[in-house]
Amino acid sequence: MSIRRTALIIVPVFGLALLGAVAATAAARVGGGLPFCHGNKEDHRAHMEFVVDRMLNKVDATDEQKEEIDAILDEAFETVDEKRAEHEAKHEELKAILTAETIDREALEALHGEALVHFDEGSAMFLDVIVEVSEVLTVEQREQLAEMIEERRMK
Repeated sequence: MSIRRTALIIVPVFGLALLGAVAATAAARVGGGLPFCHGNKEDHRAHMEFVVDRMLNKVDATDEQKEEIDAILDEAFETVDEKRAEHEAKHEELKAILTAETIDREALEALHGEALVHFDEGSAMFLDVIVEVSEVLTVEQREQLAEMIEERRMK
């Protein structure tokens, strides 16, 4: 298999795994929890750090790589934390619309449009994080991660 073809397979696979870990933790931090997770935001962050550290240890990431990836993820979480107040305000708006005597469809559609923009911005940020983290790792490390993810997926 050519390196280009391997990269086309591995980067998205690794990216999806990392995106899942970061997105789930970020969602937990912003929204206060996930339906399938219990605990507080700090627990979710600690879990994400554990998962990422475990993955990096399995591919023999250097201390420098780990530090660089930690810095990338810390910056992503800071960005997410900055959006928290906005997210909570939108949640309150949604609650007000849905609990009103009459549902204001136009207000709900406007809020939906804002939510889509917010989601798109967040998705783009997470894509940037995936690329930045992937660039820290070697091709061999990304291949190892892809194999581990595939093995886990098959269980």
